[in-house]
Amino acid sequence: MTALQTVNLGTAPAGSDGDPVRTGFTKANSNVAVLNAQAALTSAAATITTAQALTAALHVGKRVNINLASPGTINMPAASTCAADQVTLLRNTGATLVTLAITTGSGDTVALSKLNPGETALMDTDGVHAWTVLMRGRTNSDNETVNGNCAVGGNETVAGALGVTGLTTLTGGASFGASGQATISAAGAYSGVSAAYSGNVTVGGTLGVTGQATFTLRPTFASNTPWDSGNLPSPASSVGMVSGATVAAGRVGEIKSASQPSGGLSAGAAAAVIGVLLTPGNWLVWATAAINVSSGSASDFTLGVSTTSGFAGIGTYVSSAAGAISATLATPPVPYNVSSSTTVNAVGRCGAAAGVNCTIYAMRMV
Repeated sequence: MTALQTVNLGTAPAGSDGDPVRTGFTKANSNVAVLNAQAALTSAAATITTAQALTAALHVGKRVNINLASPGTINMPAASTCAADQVTLLRNTGATLVTLAITTGSGDTVALSKLNPGETALMDTDGVHAWTVLMRGRTNSDNETVNGNCAVGGNETVAGALGVTGLTTLTGGASFGASGQATISAAGAYSGVSAAYSGNVTVGGTLGVTGQATFTLRPTFASNTPWDSGNLPSPASSVGMVSGATVAAGRVGEIKSASQPSGGLSAGAAAAVIGVLLTPGNWLVWATAAINVSSGSASDFTLGVSTTSGFAGIGTYVSSAAGAISATLATPPVPYNVSSSTTVNAVGRCGAAAGVNCTIYAMRMV
């Protein structure tokens, strides 16, 4: 601001040795020009309703009301066209965001990039290449918006909910709850009495759980559902051949069996073992025969499983030696799908004297 000048009035009472009249009025006019540049702001002629560039003649030293129908840009006058310390008051009276920018090609800087709805800013120029903010008003409600970064040197208290859409970095850890029931240390350890977390968690490395892990929904591993008591019996109870294992009826691994009474098969004749009744499901069926003939000539022993599809799983024992024969014969397992309750039998044929005892087995697979 140019300094105001005073008029030399000369020596009283005539003052004839003071400034001549023209000199005195020249100083007065100069003072008027200085004061005019610093005069109280008056309103610009009209509210700005479209994105445009401001000018020194129309908008510097004025209150400029801006009301854009959609978000737009207002360019500040080139600083070099203004006197040093000249100001303009920008007021966003609309409901959309106003972006502040420099005059294209001016090389100026502007310290405020945006005016939120309801905000006011008193902008000051150095008359060279800069527009700075002398004062800034708040929005037209209790809500505040920070368009750039916000740094707080002391403590920050949030009485309501805190929402963060980007990454939050807590270098000193975090404590949750009135008494810190849940705590995340600076090293990232999560602990505390009744500490809980709900939501999605992605772990890029190894996840270690030292305590009990409880899942309210069945998890998947590599897109596979685990084998648990909710969808399949435990592996131990699913293997019916394990000594001492008991498998409930209708469960995977259930085994049924029936045996030919002692006395065996008649020589040269087929004999049907007392069959096993299978309930609907997929079964694996096979038969065994204990051959124990004390004497006789060459002997053939044939054993099979008789299903609705025919004679399957055949096993044959052939001996060319006469005399005592003691051996065990077994058929290959036969997969058998049962759609309704069905009796399956083991059938054996003996070419020698009686002495073959047969057993049929069935194991549920599904």
